[in-house]
Amino acid sequence: MASIQSKSSQIHSSSISTLGEDARKERREAAQKFQQYVGFILDEQEYAIPIEKIQEIVLYNGVTRLPQVPPFVEGVTNLRGNIIPILNLRVILGMANREINPDTRVVVVHVQKKTVGLIVDSVTQVKKVNPQLVQSPESAIAMGASNHIAGLTKENDHLLILLDIEKMMQTINVQEAIKQG
Repeated sequence: MASIQSKSSQIHSSSISTLGEDARKERREAAQKFQQYVGFILDEQEYAIPIEKIQEIVLYNGVTRLPQVPPFVEGVTNLRGNIIPILNLRVILGMANREINPDTRVVVVHVQKKTVGLIVDSVTQVKKVNPQLVQSPESAIAMGASNHIAGLTKENDHLLILLDIEKMMQTINVQEAIKQG
């Protein structure tokens, strides 16, 4: 009788272990289906950039202004010994400029082998986005900015705009704009 109970508990333990492994595998697969983005606010609208493009997020500490650069180039700053251009994302996206305040952040991105800082109103949080729920930018009403938009998705009760930072940097050609100045 004791050996039957022992075998029964071994089978039961083995089944639970297998179920636990299956559940962990399903969670890993589900997590892999989602992509991570860093969310931020511009003009009371939430935007996001893929997390793998972001080097860091820092406080806005001012810039050194450069003469004769496009309006979206705020200037340059020294980030731990590296001089990087600081761009105003509001201006790039055709929004009105805004005063710098304590919530203002610089999202430092690394794109096309270049490091650039993007001024944003504030940073929200890391977002997990299911790529299957992302709609194409062509469905957006604001077609003028569609070349900067990778997609749109609904998060809770609001729209999240996913930016295509690679395309944006190609379009505005930051390095060329700074060289012209």
